Amino acid sequence: MGTHRTPWSRWRAWPSARLALGLLLGASALTSGAAGCSRCGGDQKPPEPAVVAEPPVSQPEGLVADLVVPTPNASWGKLQRGVGGAMGILPSTLGGLVCAFAALDAGLGPEIDGTAPAHGVLAGEPAHPSWALAFKLVDMRKARAMLLDGDVARFTAKDLGTMTELVSRGAPPPVSVALTRGGYLLVASDSDALTKLGPYASRTLPTRAVPTSGAAIVEVPGTVFARVKPWALRTWHGFRAEKLDQDEKMRAAHGGREPDFADPKAIVSAIDDALVRKLDVVGDLARATLALDVGDKDVRARLELVPNEGEGAAAKYIASLETGDTAPLLDAPSDAHVVGLLREAAAARTEDAASWKTAIQSALGKRVSEAETKKIGSVVDDWTAGRGEALVVGAFGGGPRGLFARVAVNDANAASRSLTGVVDLASLPLVRDAAK
Repeated sequence: MGTHRTPWSRWRAWPSARLALGLLLGASALTSGAAGCSRCGGDQKPPEPAVVAEPPVSQPEGLVADLVVPTPNASWGKLQRGVGGAMGILPSTLGGLVCAFAALDAGLGPEIDGTAPAHGVLAGEPAHPSWALAFKLVDMRKARAMLLDGDVARFTAKDLGTMTELVSRGAPPPVSVALTRGGYLLVASDSDALTKLGPYASRTLPTRAVPTSGAAIVEVPGTVFARVKPWALRTWHGFRAEKLDQDEKMRAAHGGREPDFADPKAIVSAIDDALVRKLDVVGDLARATLALDVGDKDVRARLELVPNEGEGAAAKYIASLETGDTAPLLDAPSDAHVVGLLREAAAARTEDAASWKTAIQSALGKRVSEAETKKIGSVVDDWTAGRGEALVVGAFGGGPRGLFARVAVNDANAASRSLTGVVDLASLPLVRDAAK
């Protein structure tokens, strides 16, 4: 038998059939339209973006230093190739280093952008500051999924408002870590530093102009130096009191007899005077910038000190500094690991010599005769007159280790007399007795 078909004319004749068909087509059209509207925007709320632009915040209380590394991967690559040795086994990218340092999964490394500037901040006590580092992420959504999603994720999320702290499911990591809404990975010394320093590192520092030179740049504000001076004085005064107390006990144990070689009180007093003068300079600084640059075979450091306005201790000290080229550095031994060049003007050398003579005479006191004291003073005077403004100091490493100094000669005769005088001083009874 053939298939029975109802003529289309009969469908048109049945009102109920026409109604059912219309309802079916209408429902289909509405469904298709709703789906189309959802794809084109419609009335539905769009998904929240992965990265949110966040406004800068003010600098944290007790700011110690700001840090920026303009091109982390490039700078680290040069340093790793130049140093070699054990450094060669470390990860070759910023992402790998961060993951190793913060105990994060190595798979996160490629999601940390080593071509974008990395920023850091230190705050708190200058001797023991808290810190936070901010690293730009390549794909915020992917990084978050790797760290927090899935049954095997090592971290759970702790909402801190503008950031999400990663809380370890197992042993606590050596540092605290968070993801920001602005697309940064934060690594900090502790959870408190995440909230207090993290926003400044990830929202304020990235808005500043990135230096065009330097592998790492550290900016220290003047407020730090104003805090360092009293801290350093307190530390020194504590050390001084301890040593003077030891001296008193040693004298008492020997019936009140003075030390054989030198007077500790005079030595401490000389150090105290010199230290206070240097700290006056430090406390008068407006800011300091340390820039490290990495070459193919060397690392260079440049320190810029800016004094406060006026004629304070820092301004006077900087004005007295002698300037010149770096040629003496090129004459240093090629196998030296560290080399430094110091320049000192003639007036400063004369002032230092007077201080040295006073300190030596006070420390030795009656342990040397008047003639011997005069001889020591002549050695200092000849050295001051004989040496030039440039002094190169350095250290050897690797095989034979040691220190060296090379000084420019201003007066050959005076320099020769000073060296001969130093040898002659070894024959003094005081020196012979101390060597026994």
